[in-house]
Amino acid sequence: MIQTTVPTLQSAQPPVATPAAAIVDRMRFELASRLKLSSSDLVLVSLTTMTWPDGCLGLGGPGVVCTQALVPGWLAVFRVPDGREFRFRGAGDRYAAE
Repeated sequence: MIQTTVPTLQSAQPPVATPAAAIVDRMRFELASRLKLSSSDLVLVSLTTMTWPDGCLGLGGPGVVCTQALVPGWLAVFRVPDGREFRFRGAGDRYAAE
């Protein structure tokens, strides 16, 4: 008797995940440096899982070529002492400021 096994199919896309703590620290440091503040002055207000519409995380503009596939990722929002908020879109270990 011949037995056959049916392969298990898995999603080609990685699961939606929040960024590693090191990525959050890197965003915080870069923003603090740009604003000439201490990293401790920035508060992480929210970190939300998102699905971006393309490989440019929805930030591409005219003339920018982006992969046309849904990209699982996240949105991080930081607040500075004067109340302004700064947002970063990301996927995996890459991110971009809005």
